[in-house]
Amino acid sequence: MINCNNSIFKKSFLTLLFFMSFIFADPTDGCELETNQVYLTATGDVLYNSDTDIAGFQFSVEGTTASGAAGGSAADAGFTVSAGGSTILGFSFTGAVIPAGCGTLTSLTLDGVATGLGSLVFSDASAAEISMTYYAGGDGDGNSDVSGCTDETACNYNADATLDDGSCTFAEENFDCDGNCLVDIDCAGVCGGTSVLDECGVCDG
Repeated sequence: MINCNNSIFKKSFLTLLFFMSFIFADPTDGCELETNQVYLTATGDVLYNSDTDIAGFQFSVEGTTASGAAGGSAADAGFTVSAGGSTILGFSFTGAVIPAGCGTLTSLTLDGVATGLGSLVFSDASAAEISMTYYAGGDGDGNSDVSGCTDETACNYNADATLDDGSCTFAEENFDCDGNCLVDIDCAGVCGGTSVLDECGVCDG
């Protein structure tokens, strides 16, 4: 005799498992990420989703090193991408950009098992920073860390970041984050300089 209640329960349970595995599965395409996120797959694909054209990028591979990088949107844009140890650097000699959008940024040849990406530095065509964070994984516990700069004194402080990824950048001495001089400019035009006019009106005379 068939237990209908038991059969319905099993079907409902299997449906729930399938639904949960779909929700919490790691992304396989950059368009599955939130805006301005990157993610490294187990096969070495660097996925991205950016709302800004990318003119250059640099990041580090955590947990292992990479011996090469090829393909993806970076290659389509004519970028030169170098992989030296754990550091990945991508830019264009011609000033080309990777258009805002999502997909695979580049594919790394990993020398071992990576645990993620860190020290994210992305810039736009005017050399301004694009605030990118690393997708830490969908484990379903609601406590996934958000990588970014956690230093409130940094120019690229990310209030949403819970895990510092070493990407913090700071203003130069005597300047603010926009490059404005905050102190007096001397007669030689140097912000915070010590040059002065002599009695003849000659700078450093």
